[in-house]
Amino acid sequence: MNKSDENITTLWNSTFDVGVQILPDYSEDGNNKGFSKSRPIATINFDTRWTKDKNGTGSVKNIGIDIKFLGTAADSNRTSPSSFNDVSDTLDISIYGQYIPDFDWMKLGMSRDLFSEIGVITHIGLRSRDQKSSVGDTVDTYADIGLKYSYFNTNPYKTDGIANELPNFYMGAYGRYYSDYNGFSDHIRYVIDFKYKVSPKYNFFIGAEANIGQHEDEMYLTLTFRNDINKLFSFFGVGEE
Repeated sequence: MNKSDENITTLWNSTFDVGVQILPDYSEDGNNKGFSKSRPIATINFDTRWTKDKNGTGSVKNIGIDIKFLGTAADSNRTSPSSFNDVSDTLDISIYGQYIPDFDWMKLGMSRDLFSEIGVITHIGLRSRDQKSSVGDTVDTYADIGLKYSYFNTNPYKTDGIANELPNFYMGAYGRYYSDYNGFSDHIRYVIDFKYKVSPKYNFFIGAEANIGQHEDEMYLTLTFRNDINKLFSFFGVGEE
């Protein structure tokens, strides 16, 4: 069997992002005071992808896990579904799977100087809020499906058997189902997010997410630095002899 006919399984790419989340602040009576609140945000990501060969020919499969520590808008003292009036500490855990078919227009120049791809992606996740809403659950589950565009600075399949690059830029759009959204059960929302590496030297990213639909929208910006997760483990002495 030729090498190009074998499935190349890449290693997990394990990273963590830390930085600042900028989001709206709210008054007690539910007035949005604009993007005037900032707080820490951290994300741990485990990601892998595989295809038939290092040139990216054939369909591409991408799976991963996201663990986020962030703030989300909440309704802390309402007796019925209403507008947001607070920001809650939140743990968001999701798994995702992406499929990029073997179509030239879905993988834009993967064998040239531009390494881009468009794929169908789905997420399944849960959010655990520190502050329980009077009209909602502390833990909410969600699932979505949508499209994701990714741009890579280098070919993510450049080394047989071991390569896996995270994109320098991505943008996604998803239709998302929530078991509970601010007191509204079985709720459908539309989520758009992006992340862009502004400084390759310092692994500095800017990003944003918008959660829009019926009832009040939720948006935030992020300014984060990315590093290999092994350095995080070393900081806490994990794996050291």
